[in-house]
Amino acid sequence: MKKRELRIEQADPRKLNPAAYNPRKITAQKMTLLRRSIAKFGFVDAVQVRKKGDQIIGGHQRVKAAILENLKSIPIVRLDIADAEAKLLNLALNAEYGTVDVPKLAFLLKELKIAGAEMELTGYNAQEIDELTTDTAAVLEEIDLRPPPSIVWILLGIPFDEFGKAREPLAALQELSAVSVQSNRD
Repeated sequence: MKKRELRIEQADPRKLNPAAYNPRKITAQKMTLLRRSIAKFGFVDAVQVRKKGDQIIGGHQRVKAAILENLKSIPIVRLDIADAEAKLLNLALNAEYGTVDVPKLAFLLKELKIAGAEMELTGYNAQEIDELTTDTAAVLEEIDLRPPPSIVWILLGIPFDEFGKAREPLAALQELSAVSVQSNRD
């Protein structure tokens, strides 16, 4: 892995050049939300730019929003990398690596909704927010806030002819606590 010293600089978004290969698109509605987010929170995430030609690697939509918001300067990080590396980085920056924990998301959205937050700024539309927050009561019912039990009972059904394979793991369990090993022949 190459170690790079990253310096955040300020640049005029109009002087940055979008990469023609950038596959990320945005709807007019999402652009409006992005602009509102920038207006509320500021431009808080630096755009990645190639030193050669000031070509945007990551942050194309934010740059468009900054221009539409008439920002005179935005934070950027200039990277001295080849075209092929810039393309790989563009894809890596736009990839979705994680998934959403829906119960946590629903709980968080409900909390923000109750607090009177500007829900549009979450990036979810009103229908998505309604669908996620309507079922929050059911999600809360599923959360068990009781302390953990002091004893956990485990019932295993192991075919008798396979029981020999389970002896060693069961012996390890017996060392942890009072494990009773019985068969239905006892």
